[in-house]
Amino acid sequence: MHQTDKSKIIDRYKSRVEDLGYSNKALGWLKNRQKFRFHYLQQILGFEQNDSVLDVGAAFGDLMAHLANTGWKGKYCGIDIVPELISCGKERYAGIDLREVDLQEDQFTERFDWVFCSGVLTSKTEAVDSYDHLAGMLKLMFSLCRKGISVNFLSPIIDFSTDINFHPDFGKLIQIISELTRRFTLRHDYMPYEFSVYLYADDQIDTKVNVFESNKKIYRKLKV
Repeated sequence: MHQTDKSKIIDRYKSRVEDLGYSNKALGWLKNRQKFRFHYLQQILGFEQNDSVLDVGAAFGDLMAHLANTGWKGKYCGIDIVPELISCGKERYAGIDLREVDLQEDQFTERFDWVFCSGVLTSKTEAVDSYDHLAGMLKLMFSLCRKGISVNFLSPIIDFSTDINFHPDFGKLIQIISELTRRFTLRHDYMPYEFSVYLYADDQIDTKVNVFESNKKIYRKLKV
């Protein structure tokens, strides 16, 4: 991320945390929406209770608490570029692994089963093209996962817009995704103005029946 865009984001959230402290409003979310988004990020196929999770744009680390409440017991690491969010999160959750990391600048190579990203790619970038930024971030996150990544976006099917929010075109987004994997899901069925995408690292194909290897058992069972 260009320093101009990065500074704006840091200043925006620093000011909110100083004014509001630990709060959904400090993150720009409406009350109770965050858990709803987390629920659908977690619906990525194959997510298991002991899987490790990297939370990109973790803010306070609330995703860890949500996952734990569902019975998940895996390893969690949250990264963010805003030190004030991280400090507040560490006060909120004792022992949480929150780190100040910029994936596009810092040498972060630790791999996890899943990479989750909530809200990070919903803002326009000014110094760089928003699609270039989106593509770069997805590529970096995908390089750190073993099983896949789960990311949410703002829908292009809208009747309003702002100068800040980024609503990627479905076609352009799918073109970016398909350069990373052939196996993915675009989910636009839980909120009218938002959607999530699931990208899977395992996109190998069983050429005998022409289905993804991960689904061949189901295919053969149904065929029988």
